[in-house]
Amino acid sequence: MNLSEKLKDAEEGLKGLSKEEQEKRVNEVLSSLSEEELEELKRQQCVFCLIIDGKIDAYDIYEDSMVKAVLDIKPANKGHVVLFPKEHYQIMSLMPDKLVEHIFKIANMLSRAVFDGVKANGTNIYVANGNVAGQISNHVLVHVIPRFNDDHIVIPWKSKEFSEEEMKNITKEIKSKIVKKEDVKKEVKIEAIAEREKRRIP
Repeated sequence: MNLSEKLKDAEEGLKGLSKEEQEKRVNEVLSSLSEEELEELKRQQCVFCLIIDGKIDAYDIYEDSMVKAVLDIKPANKGHVVLFPKEHYQIMSLMPDKLVEHIFKIANMLSRAVFDGVKANGTNIYVANGNVAGQISNHVLVHVIPRFNDDHIVIPWKSKEFSEEEMKNITKEIKSKIVKKEDVKKEVKIEAIAEREKRRIP
């Protein structure tokens, strides 16, 4: 029996039970699931996993094999980007070090793109790690928030509304400013060749 069938079967078994009996039955079902099934259940209920799986549309800014970045749909400011791992982790301390290192390298790259893309005066790179820290999602998020003079943003912030057209334009502007690792390597190589050629000319 696959996970969907198990859940459907469990749902049928809850009918007619008292609240206490339902709670007990749900706990029994959850404890009977394998680790893989529990992970799949989390993914099915996580907005960011659904974005990664293409089941929810988003304003894509960046994606590689480990992370994805999209415009926040409830932004603190124009160009507010959320970056998250493709694997489901609830808090950052559960992530492997290699992934933490990678996500912050990408956050730094996105920060530069946001600076140029929306002409920001600064950025905040923000992580709310756990409920008491203000974490709302059950998926690790790194916020890259553009800052402007007198923008009056406080953390936690009050979200602002932008039209779909504005969201598309902001997405385009930021994406155009992203410099990928391969492009940087090519640029450095071209500069090195040019420098070598200068030295060869008498």
